[in-house]
Amino acid sequence: MLHLSKTKYMKGVQCPKRLWLSMHQPCIPVAAGGGCQMDDDVYVLARKIFGTYQQVSVDTDDFVRLVEETRLLIQDGHTVIAEGVFSGQDLSCKVDLVKNLGNDQVEIYCIKRSTGVKQSYLEEIAFQRYVLTLAGYEVKKSAIIHLRRSYVRHGELDLQELFYIADVTEQTALKQLKVRDRIAMLNEYMKQEAEPEKATGQHCHNPYTCEYWSCCSAGVIQPQMEIKEKLDLKSIGFFLDQLSYPLYFLDFETIFPAIPMFDDSRPYMQIPFQFSLHWLDSERGVPRHREYLAPADGSDPRHELAKQLCAAIPENVCTLAYFDKFERGRIRELAELFPQYADHLMNIHDHMIDLYKPFGYRWYWTKEMKGSASLKSVLPALFPDDSSLDYSKLEEVQNGGDASSLFLRMIKDSNLTAEEIDTMRTHLLAYCKLDTWAMVKIWQKLLEVTGRI
Repeated sequence: MLHLSKTKYMKGVQCPKRLWLSMHQPCIPVAAGGGCQMDDDVYVLARKIFGTYQQVSVDTDDFVRLVEETRLLIQDGHTVIAEGVFSGQDLSCKVDLVKNLGNDQVEIYCIKRSTGVKQSYLEEIAFQRYVLTLAGYEVKKSAIIHLRRSYVRHGELDLQELFYIADVTEQTALKQLKVRDRIAMLNEYMKQEAEPEKATGQHCHNPYTCEYWSCCSAGVIQPQMEIKEKLDLKSIGFFLDQLSYPLYFLDFETIFPAIPMFDDSRPYMQIPFQFSLHWLDSERGVPRHREYLAPADGSDPRHELAKQLCAAIPENVCTLAYFDKFERGRIRELAELFPQYADHLMNIHDHMIDLYKPFGYRWYWTKEMKGSASLKSVLPALFPDDSSLDYSKLEEVQNGGDASSLFLRMIKDSNLTAEEIDTMRTHLLAYCKLDTWAMVKIWQKLLEVTGRI
């Protein structure tokens, strides 16, 4: 029999071949997808919902010892146990929280950083329930603890409101036979000596992009839409006619922490901490630049950013953003939060135009864009030989995710020196500045192809 941990089982749920590859490794995997901007705060705080708890050892990977320690904690009557380890019939799992009801009756809780219940979570906790049953426990309740999307922080965190406990006892009970049958199937599947044949498909990316995607897709011809070159000068000209001068180019960088860090913020709410702004007075004007980056003191960056933004962009001027839905959303949120700036902010909002349109609507389209109208695809397609517009040349921060992670580290890591913080700020400023300079260059290219400059 194959020994299946929860992690291995969930690989098999997504794709049996993923499990086979992880055991036999005929090719080198890459990092699995599904990651986003988070830390362990969710787990730490969720464990406090039921008050004090007993933590199973985290300083050892001795499986037998962990199972025995968990058993003794339950036997000794500890009410809540974190990271309990259970085993039965060559199956094992770790449970985020176990509530001990006595007489070998328990409740199990799976902690998730999401704001809802996903199908994969039900599969995971159904497996845990199956293992605990084999280990001799009666699972009276199965539940998923996740963040409450509607929670807004005011003062100290209210854990009872921040987290929602979704009772999935009935759903996981109905899945027990399916768990048993899938385990039997995986045991048979894993007996194959040669790499199994399995076509690629949606399962390769759901719920996560498989770490073996490059292995399985090697040599497979992926269907692609036919890319036709297009240059609709009339539509581009109409777009340019909407612009007025002075003309501003705006870009925000944000963090989106799972646990709200500031008052009047929600789980995963986008919190702007930086902006870059280029502007010029006419089509042939010289671009100037202004920027703002919040300090590393951990305070809410939004008030000062809103103030600086209003000081930087006058009312009734035209502002360009690339895929402006994002910038508009952040400006609306700032206007709701700070009434003293609301009129000015909404004036900026109402005078924004989206630089994405000429490419998103395929008025300007080339095969070098590789089927994408994103800024990171359009820029190298239009300027293939301009190294100053190459994001890969930047140090430390080459995309928005890098910027978010670096700023979070800057405000959370108390061990950073002043010199290290200055270096991090330099990287952040360089990245955001390139975003708006790239927009200036793209706008100039539109002027060039329409013969305006």
